[in-house]
Amino acid sequence: MDHQEVFWTCIECHKKPASAASLSNQLGKVQVFVDTNYSILLRCENCNVCFHPVCVDFELEPVLTGEDTLVLCNYCAEHGKV
Repeated sequence: MDHQEVFWTCIECHKKPASAASLSNQLGKVQVFVDTNYSILLRCENCNVCFHPVCVDFELEPVLTGEDTLVLCNYCAEHGKV
């Protein structure tokens, strides 16, 4: 597995992305990353780990609507890391 695949691998299910390059091209532009197979990934703003919202029961709608702009993994959210 190359560095980009590790960088974009879900911390929960460990599923590798279909196209790490397509995800890297989105960096700095969005909070919600969409892979070429339409898989949604989020990146924790604190520790930079990636996760699928469905793997961790993350409520995606507030982020999509702009109601909530903070994206944190479960560890950072539970330990007050911001």
